[in-house]
Amino acid sequence: FKKGIENDDEVLKDLLNQVYANASYEHLKMNEGNFVSLTEFVFKVGGLGSTNVRVEEQTNIGRIDMVMQLFDKIYVIEFKFNSNQDALLQIKKKKYPEKFVHLGLPIKIVGIDINAVKGDNNVRTIINLKCDDYEHGEV
Repeated sequence: FKKGIENDDEVLKDLLNQVYANASYEHLKMNEGNFVSLTEFVFKVGGLGSTNVRVEEQTNIGRIDMVMQLFDKIYVIEFKFNSNQDALLQIKKKKYPEKFVHLGLPIKIVGIDINAVKGDNNVRTIINLKCDDYEHGEV
């Protein structure tokens, strides 16, 4: 997972889709929180360590789905589940990364859009995963 996160959006997308494809339909109920929890678990057991991955990180204007520090970078991750909203755009609009600017580390923002429409044979898959570098003050 470290290689996928660091180097290639498509590799990360494929890795996470493999995890979701192997998750039990009965255990992975159809909501955003379960996908966040499963992803958190995978990152932690994948060698990222429990202190490097945090979920539901509070800010002054909202809650970040997931934050992790890896390879001297901060990753701010937002999930969108069956939504027309753009996860990456939400990170930028709410300026979630500003909470971490004082650390002086590069910040990457990651938006993950998940499709799990019941009429779609209950397919749970990432339909869009975008990464970008965050510049202080960016909107």
